[in-house]
Amino acid sequence: MGRSVGIRCRVQAVLVCCCLLASVGCDGGRKPARPSVSEGPVLELSDSLLRAGGACDTVSLGRLREGEVVVRRFSLLNTGKTPLVILSVETGCGCTEVEFPRQPLLPGERRPFSFSFDSRGFYGWQLKTVTIRTSAGGQPFRLLITADVI
Repeated sequence: MGRSVGIRCRVQAVLVCCCLLASVGCDGGRKPARPSVSEGPVLELSDSLLRAGGACDTVSLGRLREGEVVVRRFSLLNTGKTPLVILSVETGCGCTEVEFPRQPLLPGERRPFSFSFDSRGFYGWQLKTVTIRTSAGGQPFRLLITADVI
């Protein structure tokens, strides 16, 4: 009996922590004055990875309020043996904007890469794409962005 109560208490504590974490940044329904900005992971690109095809990564923005603008920052890292030039970056719609390095990425070099998603006018589950074409040829790198807009 005592063990069951202890487990229930731990489960409740975990649920409370999850609720608190989910509510961080909630502003009572007001629109944010500035976009929320988050540092992200390193996106590793190489000529061999891009030639193999199917290179993609997914970023979940979680639950957003309609009208919220979210910015995610990454680092692009060239893990290949040759310089890599980003030839173009295409977004699936005008609600997503991208900033990326225009100069060649030397082997081992890291540069900032970011995107923003404006949820104004969107409701429900969203899937947005960012397609990165490089000098490595082959298939482009695709970044899939998901969000649940409430």
